[in-house]
Amino acid sequence: MNSIEIDQNDIFLNAKSLKPEYRILDIGGGGEGIISKLYNRQVVAIDISEDELVEIEKEKSLKIIMDATNLFFIDNQFDKVTAFYSFMYMKDRQIEKAISEAVRVLKPAGEIEIWDVEMPSINEIEEDIFIAQVKVSFNNTFVTTGYGVKLRPKKRSFEFYKDIILDKNLEIIDYSLNKSSHFHFLLRKESWFSKV
Repeated sequence: MNSIEIDQNDIFLNAKSLKPEYRILDIGGGGEGIISKLYNRQVVAIDISEDELVEIEKEKSLKIIMDATNLFFIDNQFDKVTAFYSFMYMKDRQIEKAISEAVRVLKPAGEIEIWDVEMPSINEIEEDIFIAQVKVSFNNTFVTTGYGVKLRPKKRSFEFYKDIILDKNLEIIDYSLNKSSHFHFLLRKESWFSKV
């Protein structure tokens, strides 16, 4: 197997001061556990892999083995849902379902924040493994890591994600797409469509 590695994405995160009752659902929250490191006890980190959650056992977040496409939470429960390079590991249909479930468990006017990367299809290039390097700076420290996945038959573009987002009646509050194909969305539930 051959791999393609794209340029590192430098991400700067600042933990906001949140009310004690504020709850964040972090999809695919195992592994590096960036959101758990930022917000500690205010995070419910879910991951389909127990091994990934074991990696963040020292963090103070609540950790639950759970499939993001079938959340065992009641409606309108979380103030925010995050997905930090988690969707790249899902199939197209799983991404749609995970976003639908995120909207369902999100409180009205709650936010969804997504960090991820565009990926070519396996038919476009010779390589079959895709690796995205990321450096995340927060709380006077940083984490450097790579996210690798097998390429899929269909291209994963910024437009692919935008179409899903608009289909779920989410308002795009902010977005970015950099030259190395990493992107970020900040979304709000139950608002009018915005144009990108």
